[in-house]
Amino acid sequence: MSRIRIHGPDDADIAVGTARFIVVPGPPPSTPSTPTMTGSASATGGVPLLPSLDEIFGITDTARHENSSVLTAELDPALCNRHGVVHGGLHVSLIDHAMRALVGHSGTHGDPGAPELLDLTLAYQRPLAPGVDGTVLLCATVERRGRRITTVNATLQTSTGRVLTSAQGTFLSATEDRP
Repeated sequence: MSRIRIHGPDDADIAVGTARFIVVPGPPPSTPSTPTMTGSASATGGVPLLPSLDEIFGITDTARHENSSVLTAELDPALCNRHGVVHGGLHVSLIDHAMRALVGHSGTHGDPGAPELLDLTLAYQRPLAPGVDGTVLLCATVERRGRRITTVNATLQTSTGRVLTSAQGTFLSATEDRP
């Protein structure tokens, strides 16, 4: 079991989290498909990297401008729970992916220029049901771009434009040479 405690300057708890892990000796479980190698074997210690979200969900750039972008993703109904909707964590992952792509870095393994997420706030409006609408739009817009801090608004929408989740994220640039 692991426990993390985040506290403020006055030592008051801001957040507390726990996780449980189990270590099972033996070979790793087999997977139905072979992971895609997105880096050299020597750079990853011979361990294959998992496919990116782009590869898993067929994410494509639909429209890109200097301060906004629209990505399209194809979601499979197999992602759904027994109620026919996907877990809210997938909303977070897709929105974070769209925001990072707009801020300027993919956030992939080993990307030294990847922006650091400082804050992410989501508002869930409707459930995502791939059986009803498997194509979703990830729309992101830069609200403010400072020297080191960038604030981005994003939405996860159905292909008809119905907003499922809206979000605001704040990123810290990892590079010192920004104008």
